[in-house]
Amino acid sequence: VDTDPVYEQIKYAAADHASRAYLDAHTHFFTYGENLGTENCPVPLCGVPWRPTRPLVDPELWSELQDAPPCFTTIGTWENRGKNIDYDGKRYLWSKHVNFLRYLDLPRRRPEICFRMAILPPDERTRSALVGAGWGLVDPRPISADMDRYRDFIIHSRGEFTVAKDIYVQPNSGWFSDRSVCYLAAGRPVVTMRTGFGQFYPVGRGLFEYCNHDEALAGIDAISSDYSSHSHAARELAREYFAPDRVLGALMAECGF
Repeated sequence: VDTDPVYEQIKYAAADHASRAYLDAHTHFFTYGENLGTENCPVPLCGVPWRPTRPLVDPELWSELQDAPPCFTTIGTWENRGKNIDYDGKRYLWSKHVNFLRYLDLPRRRPEICFRMAILPPDERTRSALVGAGWGLVDPRPISADMDRYRDFIIHSRGEFTVAKDIYVQPNSGWFSDRSVCYLAAGRPVVTMRTGFGQFYPVGRGLFEYCNHDEALAGIDAISSDYSSHSHAARELAREYFAPDRVLGALMAECGF
Protein backbone atom coordinates (compact mmCIF):
# COMPACT_ATOMS: atom_id res chain seq x y z
CA VAL A 1 0.00 0.00 0.00
CA ASP A 2 1.63 3.18 -1.26
CA THR A 3 0.75 5.90 1.25
CA ASP A 4 3.07 8.46 -0.39
CA PRO A 5 2.19 8.44 -4.10
CA VAL A 6 4.12 9.85 -7.07
CA TYR A 7 7.68 9.33 -5.83
CA GLU A 8 7.86 5.56 -6.25
CA GLN A 9 6.03 5.65 -9.58
CA ILE A 10 8.50 8.15 -11.05
CA LYS A 11 11.48 6.19 -9.74
CA TYR A 12 10.08 3.05 -11.33
CA ALA A 13 9.57 4.88 -14.64
CA ALA A 14 13.21 5.98 -14.52
CA ALA A 15 14.25 2.31 -14.22
CA ASP A 16 15.63 2.83 -10.73
CA HIS A 17 17.02 -0.56 -9.71
CA ALA A 18 15.87 -0.44 -6.09
CA SER A 19 12.39 0.66 -7.07
CA ARG A 20 12.08 -2.05 -9.71
CA ALA A 21 13.22 -4.72 -7.26
CA TYR A 22 10.88 -3.44 -4.56
CA LEU A 23 7.76 -3.35 -6.71
CA ASP A 24 8.53 -6.49 -8.69
CA ALA A 25 8.49 -8.44 -5.41
CA HIS A 26 4.76 -7.69 -5.00
CA THR A 27 1.63 -8.94 -6.72
CA HIS A 28 -1.00 -6.34 -5.74
CA PHE A 29 -0.53 -2.59 -5.74
CA PHE A 30 -2.64 0.03 -3.98
CA THR A 31 -2.05 3.76 -3.63
CA TYR A 32 -3.51 6.71 -1.76
CA GLY A 33 -3.11 8.60 -5.04
CA GLU A 34 -6.66 7.97 -6.22
CA ASN A 35 -6.10 9.94 -9.44
CA LEU A 36 -3.09 7.90 -10.56
CA GLY A 37 -3.76 6.19 -13.87
CA THR A 38 -6.44 8.69 -14.93
CA GLU A 39 -6.27 11.44 -17.52
CA ASN A 40 -6.27 13.96 -14.68
CA CYS A 41 -2.84 12.93 -13.39
CA PRO A 42 0.41 12.78 -15.45
CA VAL A 43 2.25 10.33 -13.19
CA PRO A 44 3.52 7.32 -15.23
CA LEU A 45 2.47 3.84 -14.13
CA CYS A 46 4.55 1.84 -16.63
CA GLY A 47 2.16 -1.08 -16.63
CA VAL A 48 2.10 -1.54 -12.86
CA PRO A 49 -1.58 -2.16 -11.99
CA TRP A 50 -1.96 0.44 -9.26
CA ARG A 51 -5.43 0.48 -7.73
CA PRO A 52 -6.82 3.31 -5.62
CA THR A 53 -7.33 3.00 -1.90
CA ARG A 54 -7.50 5.54 0.90
CA PRO A 55 -6.57 5.94 4.57
CA LEU A 56 -8.99 4.39 7.02
CA VAL A 57 -10.11 5.32 10.51
CA ASP A 58 -12.48 3.78 13.03
CA PRO A 59 -14.81 6.58 14.23
CA GLU A 60 -15.69 4.51 17.29
CA LEU A 61 -12.17 5.10 18.62
CA TRP A 62 -12.64 8.87 18.43
CA SER A 63 -14.96 10.43 20.98
CA GLU A 64 -16.85 13.48 19.79
CA LEU A 65 -16.82 16.53 22.06
CA GLN A 66 -19.68 18.97 21.67
CA ASP A 67 -17.67 22.12 22.34
CA ALA A 68 -15.67 24.16 19.84
CA PRO A 69 -12.04 24.39 21.03
CA PRO A 70 -10.22 27.60 20.10
CA CYS A 71 -7.31 26.41 17.93
CA PHE A 72 -6.97 25.02 14.42
CA THR A 73 -4.00 22.65 14.60
CA THR A 74 -1.95 20.18 12.64
CA ILE A 75 0.79 17.65 13.40
CA GLY A 76 3.79 16.94 11.21
CA THR A 77 7.41 17.33 10.21
CA TRP A 78 8.51 20.78 9.09
CA GLU A 79 11.22 19.77 6.63
CA ASN A 80 12.32 16.59 4.85
CA ARG A 81 15.29 16.36 2.52
CA GLY A 82 16.54 14.06 -0.20
CA LYS A 83 13.33 13.04 -2.00
CA ASN A 84 12.66 15.79 -4.53
CA ILE A 85 12.23 14.19 -7.93
CA ASP A 86 12.08 15.32 -11.58
CA TYR A 87 9.78 14.06 -14.30
CA ASP A 88 8.91 15.38 -17.75
CA GLY A 89 10.59 18.72 -17.16
CA LYS A 90 8.98 19.33 -13.77
CA ARG A 91 10.37 19.09 -10.28
CA TYR A 92 8.15 17.66 -7.56
CA LEU A 93 9.10 18.77 -4.05
CA TRP A 94 8.85 16.40 -1.10
CA SER A 95 9.19 18.68 1.91
CA LYS A 96 5.99 20.08 3.37
CA HIS A 97 7.53 23.33 4.61
CA VAL A 98 7.66 24.69 1.06
CA ASN A 99 3.88 25.03 1.00
CA PHE A 100 3.61 26.03 4.66
CA LEU A 101 5.76 29.07 3.93
CA ARG A 102 3.20 30.21 1.35
CA TYR A 103 0.50 30.34 4.04
CA LEU A 104 2.59 31.49 6.97
CA ASP A 105 0.65 34.76 7.23
CA LEU A 106 -2.75 33.12 7.71
CA PRO A 107 -2.99 33.87 11.47
CA ARG A 108 -2.48 37.56 10.75
CA ARG A 109 -5.43 37.51 8.39
CA ARG A 110 -7.66 36.01 11.06
CA PRO A 111 -6.24 37.33 14.35
CA GLU A 112 -9.38 36.36 16.25
CA ILE A 113 -8.68 32.65 15.52
CA CYS A 114 -5.95 30.55 17.14
CA PHE A 115 -3.57 28.54 14.91
CA ARG A 116 -1.18 25.98 16.36
CA MET A 117 1.33 23.46 14.93
CA ALA A 118 2.71 20.36 16.60
CA ILE A 119 5.92 20.69 14.63
CA LEU A 120 9.59 20.80 15.62
CA PRO A 121 11.32 23.74 13.89
CA PRO A 122 14.80 22.78 12.66
CA ASP A 123 16.43 25.98 13.95
CA GLU A 124 15.80 29.17 15.90
CA ARG A 125 15.33 31.22 12.74
CA THR A 126 12.42 29.03 11.64
CA ARG A 127 10.93 29.03 15.14
CA SER A 128 11.06 32.82 15.28
CA ALA A 129 9.44 33.13 11.86
CA LEU A 130 6.57 30.82 12.85
CA VAL A 131 5.95 32.45 16.21
CA GLY A 132 6.28 35.91 14.70
CA ALA A 133 3.64 35.05 12.11
CA GLY A 134 1.20 34.10 14.86
CA TRP A 135 1.55 30.31 15.05
CA GLY A 136 1.58 28.58 18.40
CA LEU A 137 4.11 25.75 18.57
CA VAL A 138 3.80 22.45 20.40
CA ASP A 139 6.47 19.74 20.69
CA PRO A 140 5.19 16.91 18.43
CA ARG A 141 7.34 14.17 19.94
CA PRO A 142 5.24 13.23 22.99
CA ILE A 143 2.07 13.59 20.90
CA SER A 144 3.15 11.36 18.03
CA ALA A 145 4.75 8.77 20.34
CA ASP A 146 1.60 8.00 22.31
CA MET A 147 -1.78 7.06 20.83
CA ASP A 148 -3.82 8.57 23.67
CA ARG A 149 -1.95 11.88 23.53
CA TYR A 150 -2.29 11.97 19.76
CA ARG A 151 -6.04 11.42 20.04
CA ASP A 152 -6.43 13.99 22.83
CA PHE A 153 -4.53 16.62 20.86
CA ILE A 154 -6.84 16.17 17.87
CA ILE A 155 -10.04 15.97 19.92
CA HIS A 156 -9.17 19.22 21.69
CA SER A 157 -8.51 21.01 18.39
CA ARG A 158 -11.07 23.20 16.66
CA GLY A 159 -10.18 21.53 13.38
CA GLU A 160 -7.20 21.00 11.14
CA PHE A 161 -5.63 23.61 8.93
CA THR A 162 -2.76 22.12 7.00
CA VAL A 163 -0.92 22.05 3.69
CA ALA A 164 0.05 19.11 1.49
CA LYS A 165 3.38 18.28 -0.08
CA ASP A 166 4.01 19.71 -3.53
CA ILE A 167 4.62 16.17 -4.80
CA TYR A 168 0.94 15.41 -4.07
CA VAL A 169 -0.48 18.79 -5.12
CA GLN A 170 1.27 19.58 -8.39
CA PRO A 171 0.37 16.34 -10.26
CA ASN A 172 -3.22 16.31 -8.93
CA SER A 173 -2.59 12.92 -7.35
CA GLY A 174 -5.83 12.58 -5.39
CA TRP A 175 -3.90 11.89 -2.17
CA PHE A 176 -5.56 12.36 1.23
CA SER A 177 -3.95 12.36 4.66
CA ASP A 178 -4.18 9.54 7.20
CA ARG A 179 -3.89 12.23 9.87
CA SER A 180 -6.74 14.31 8.47
CA VAL A 181 -9.12 11.34 8.59
CA CYS A 182 -8.51 11.24 12.35
CA TYR A 183 -9.61 14.86 12.65
CA LEU A 184 -12.74 14.05 10.65
CA ALA A 185 -13.52 11.03 12.84
CA ALA A 186 -13.26 13.23 15.93
CA GLY A 187 -15.76 15.66 14.44
CA ARG A 188 -13.05 18.20 13.74
CA PRO A 189 -13.41 19.86 10.31
CA VAL A 190 -10.43 19.91 7.95
CA VAL A 191 -9.10 22.65 5.65
CA THR A 192 -6.35 21.26 3.44
CA MET A 193 -4.70 21.84 0.07
CA ARG A 194 -6.31 20.66 -3.11
CA THR A 195 -4.68 17.47 -4.41
CA GLY A 196 -7.56 16.16 -6.52
CA PHE A 197 -9.34 14.36 -3.66
CA GLY A 198 -12.43 16.51 -4.25
CA GLN A 199 -13.33 14.18 -7.11
CA PHE A 200 -13.80 11.37 -4.60
CA TYR A 201 -15.04 12.99 -1.39
CA PRO A 202 -17.61 15.79 -1.00
CA VAL A 203 -16.13 19.13 0.00
CA GLY A 204 -17.83 22.17 1.47
CA ARG A 205 -19.24 20.65 4.66
CA GLY A 206 -16.77 19.42 7.25
CA LEU A 207 -14.00 19.23 4.64
CA PHE A 208 -12.61 22.12 2.59
CA GLU A 209 -9.94 22.22 -0.10
CA TYR A 210 -8.00 25.27 -1.24
CA CYS A 211 -5.33 26.39 -3.68
CA ASN A 212 -5.00 30.05 -2.60
CA HIS A 213 -5.39 32.28 0.44
CA ASP A 214 -8.96 33.30 -0.34
CA GLU A 215 -10.13 29.68 -0.52
CA ALA A 216 -8.26 28.76 2.66
CA LEU A 217 -9.79 31.67 4.57
CA ALA A 218 -13.24 30.92 3.16
CA GLY A 219 -13.03 27.40 4.58
CA ILE A 220 -11.93 28.65 7.99
CA ASP A 221 -14.69 31.28 8.01
CA ALA A 222 -17.35 28.76 7.01
CA ILE A 223 -16.38 26.45 9.86
CA SER A 224 -16.36 29.29 12.36
CA SER A 225 -19.78 30.55 11.27
CA ASP A 226 -21.54 27.19 11.80
CA TYR A 227 -19.22 25.01 13.81
CA SER A 228 -21.76 22.46 15.02
CA SER A 229 -22.95 21.67 11.50
CA HIS A 230 -19.43 21.28 10.10
CA SER A 231 -18.35 19.19 13.08
CA HIS A 232 -21.22 16.78 12.49
CA ALA A 233 -20.49 16.68 8.74
CA ALA A 234 -16.83 15.88 9.40
CA ARG A 235 -17.73 12.83 11.47
CA GLU A 236 -20.24 11.66 8.87
CA LEU A 237 -17.55 11.93 6.19
CA ALA A 238 -15.30 9.67 8.24
CA ARG A 239 -18.07 7.10 8.60
CA GLU A 240 -19.11 7.20 4.96
CA TYR A 241 -15.75 7.31 3.18
CA PHE A 242 -12.98 6.17 5.54
CA ALA A 243 -14.49 3.54 7.86
CA PRO A 244 -12.61 0.20 7.94
CA ASP A 245 -15.47 -1.87 6.53
CA ARG A 246 -15.65 0.35 3.45
CA VAL A 247 -11.93 0.76 2.81
CA LEU A 248 -10.72 -2.73 3.72
CA GLY A 249 -13.73 -4.39 2.12
CA ALA A 250 -12.94 -2.79 -1.22
CA LEU A 251 -9.22 -3.54 -0.92
CA MET A 252 -9.75 -7.20 -0.07
CA ALA A 253 -12.26 -7.58 -2.90
CA GLU A 254 -9.66 -6.24 -5.34
CA CYS A 255 -7.28 -8.92 -4.03
CA GLY A 256 -9.84 -11.63 -4.69
CA PHE A 257 -10.92 -12.29 -1.10
